[in-house]
Amino acid sequence: MPQLRPTDSLLSEPADVSFAVRTLPGRGRGIVAVRDIAPGEQLASFASFSHTMHDFEDVSYSYPHGEPLSEACSACLCWSAAAQPLRCEGCASAWCSPKCRSWSQEKGHALCCAGLSRIHSMKSRKFSPRERSTACFLLRAFAQRASEANHRHSQPALDGEPSFEQATAQCQQVARSGASASSAARIVRLAKLQAGRLVDEADALRLVGAEACNSFHLFDERERVRGSAMYPEAAMINHSCLPNCVMTAHGRHLALESISPISFGEELTYCYVRSFEAGSKETLDPWGFECDCVRCAGTHPEGGEGLEAFDAKHKCTCGKIVKATMARVAAESGRCRCHAHNTTSVGDHGASEA
Repeated sequence: MPQLRPTDSLLSEPADVSFAVRTLPGRGRGIVAVRDIAPGEQLASFASFSHTMHDFEDVSYSYPHGEPLSEACSACLCWSAAAQPLRCEGCASAWCSPKCRSWSQEKGHALCCAGLSRIHSMKSRKFSPRERSTACFLLRAFAQRASEANHRHSQPALDGEPSFEQATAQCQQVARSGASASSAARIVRLAKLQAGRLVDEADALRLVGAEACNSFHLFDERERVRGSAMYPEAAMINHSCLPNCVMTAHGRHLALESISPISFGEELTYCYVRSFEAGSKETLDPWGFECDCVRCAGTHPEGGEGLEAFDAKHKCTCGKIVKATMARVAAESGRCRCHAHNTTSVGDHGASEA
């Protein structure tokens, strides 16, 4: 599947690219089709930039009946039902295979390992769980930048991840209130306390400003939010409560697939939310805009029956809009299976990728 790269012109795209980045009136940047697209087409695979795990939240992730807590590989972000077999001696990072461990090392893990460990071991409550988590995100991001500067000849071991410069160039930033600006300053201060030579303050503030609106939750196989990862390319796709595309997580990648016909010049959209109870205001608090799609405006050409038919085909039991096959599996099993495919058995990768 093609990699998305920013462009302002539909005319400059290669023949095999299905979409282009455009500035859309009243919607900012968006993605539009440069050809007619049929339902079920695999359009792109977006790789994440940096990530963080929400290990600092005051939330119990224990499972019933003594089941062990799943753990994500620090490189491919796939979950294991048991502890990952390869563990870092300096911090909480762990990997599912030698290939993933090598990939993290190439991305500069050694440069941020000690800082990650110190943030994890902090006893003070001066910094909130969210601030500590985002500081870890910054350390990984700046470690990658330093590694890229030292090894410009190297190729990423996992295909397609944006470089630091590509990620920051594509990220959109949001205006912050005084409270948010204060929190951003604390996050950057914490990151610099742990790795001062690694972190540039001005770039870090810009990255924190962009992190919230360019990141996606990382769900484990039980649909618990366990972390977040930045997807600056995928974040350019705008929201609709009645989308024509869906995105499915496959480890560190998000796969974009069409679920309805899309005409040349039409915007590609996917649904950010899992509930429509608040109508157009459902997106206001998290993303700062009110939705004006046909569901929220009440202008669907087939009325309520059309919306009911769409939801019956594409709405998972968790509320997420997914491709029809995933919605059908959820309906038949009576529970969400949106991220079950991201779970691997210990040793699945190591034998073949060592």
